[in-house]
Amino acid sequence: MDKIKLATVWLCGCSGCHMSFLDLDEWLFDLAAQVEVVYS
Repeated sequence: MDKIKLATVWLCGCSGCHMSFLDLDEWLFDLAAQVEVVYS
């Protein structure tokens, strides 16, 4: 099965959304196994 493609985009804000995403801590390892990050 193909991995889901994931992208995060800077929307001219304060970068709070990206920081909140990184606050997911160890759960990111589980996510990384299931998705392909294509842009960030």
